[in-house]
Amino acid sequence: MYEAETLGADNTTDQDLHKMYEAKTMGADNTTDQDLQKMYEAKTLGADNTTDQDLQKTYEAKTLGADNTPGQDLQKMYEAKTLGADNTTDQDLQKMYEAKTLVADNLTDQDLQKMYEAKTLGADNLTDQDLQKMYEAKTLGADNTTDQDLQKMYEAKTLGADNMTDQDLQKMYEAKTLGADNMTDQDLHKMYGAKTMGADNTTDQDLQKMYEAKTLGADNTTDQDLQKMYEAKTLGADNTTDQDLQKMYEAKTLGADNLTDQDLKKMYEAKILGADNTTDQDLKKMYEAKTMGADNTTDQDLQKMYEAKILGADNTTDQDLKKMYEAKTMGADNTTDQDLQKMYEAKILGADNTTDQDLKKMYEAKTLGADNLTDQDLQKMYEAKTLGADNLTDQDLQKMYEAKTMGADNLTDQDLQKMYEAKTMGADNLTYQDLQKMYEAKTLGADNLTDQDLQKMYEAKTLGADNLTDQDLQKMYEAKTLGADNTTDQDLQKMYKTMTLGADNLSDQDLQNMYEAKTMGADNLTD
Repeated sequence: MYEAETLGADNTTDQDLHKMYEAKTMGADNTTDQDLQKMYEAKTLGADNTTDQDLQKTYEAKTLGADNTPGQDLQKMYEAKTLGADNTTDQDLQKMYEAKTLVADNLTDQDLQKMYEAKTLGADNLTDQDLQKMYEAKTLGADNTTDQDLQKMYEAKTLGADNMTDQDLQKMYEAKTLGADNMTDQDLHKMYGAKTMGADNTTDQDLQKMYEAKTLGADNTTDQDLQKMYEAKTLGADNTTDQDLQKMYEAKTLGADNLTDQDLKKMYEAKILGADNTTDQDLKKMYEAKTMGADNTTDQDLQKMYEAKILGADNTTDQDLKKMYEAKTMGADNTTDQDLQKMYEAKILGADNTTDQDLKKMYEAKTLGADNLTDQDLQKMYEAKTLGADNLTDQDLQKMYEAKTMGADNLTDQDLQKMYEAKTMGADNLTYQDLQKMYEAKTLGADNLTDQDLQKMYEAKTLGADNLTDQDLQKMYEAKTLGADNTTDQDLQKMYKTMTLGADNLSDQDLQNMYEAKTMGADNLTD
């Protein structure tokens, strides 16, 4: 206390002297008057309940040239007690002292903690401006911010970050998952440009995807371009290569400002097309495929659409592409351009609701030399869909195709059904005339005609039946009750001649009686 006389202690209160007395725990025997002066100035700290440990921390501030340090500055250092600063070096305190440019009167212990962690930055030559930038990082909840994270923020100073908002710093902070220790200022700048993307809720994964965009020469990439890449986040693009991003970037010629994530997804799947040299026009065609609900479109499907480009598909409508897309059930991996052309021509069928099964049937028509098939011919085949033609062979379709000579534009599905049933007759060598005769049988209510019945009518061709009326065929049909399976053409001839007897109302028994007359050498019997 005696040494306190150098302090002008005449007006020193007992309380002040008490504070100095407590300094005895500091090994203060060799404490200079200057040191005691510094401790005395600590009276502005409300130091009545100041512990020896607190005074120790204040004492270590002597390396700051603190003779002219005002009480306010010491107050700021005092608040550093939450730092566990017992082993805080003079250099560390120096860094905190420089924080006085931050108007740090209302700095919380938490804020000082964040600055303290900045010691790994080699911050001896940190400017007040640099500390200001770190201070703004307080919105990051940076209590568990590592020195490495602060380092990344510090490097942001090349961004002209004097007018950086806390929101901007937040975006950079999230970049910590990028292993950004070796990130260049240029890379950080690219991320900073992402601020136009409403990136407040941008995940670390999203920023990673943007970072990979640096291979695009993205120094002059506009915010709009980055926006398009950002939308690619739905692609699970963690393992997206720079090449893939390049392809998406090229999509910017599509007016992709209003492209949805779903659209970009479809383009991304086009990567199996060797799309490094894919023109914008080709990508445009794929883009138009978006009307196809192509969320689950495989790369293989897109490949098929891409091959459609030889169709002059620049003016191909979405509807046309839809029809081609449905061809995917046809094992069309090895479908030639010619085959796709044939399917494309089917668009006149109103094929918007054409099923994959229907297209399958048309596709099988390619064995018919269908390069010169007219739309009308395809229409006729299309109507065959009621035949359950999933297991129709090319030969069967051939038989139906030959029916086009019959004016079959107005043939109903039922008519085609009747012709189809003729396939059991070894009808590969049936002539158009034969099919015509069967066709005329439609007046017989032949929906439930068996193949056997048609066989019997077919045998009537030996009768010169080209000019047979439906009524004549009806009479022959009624002969089926006679056990006529083994009836010869000659027998049917005899029955046919009975038509002059007014036999429309002849009973089966009457016909039987006449039939039995064949045993009488009735070949030359008159009616």
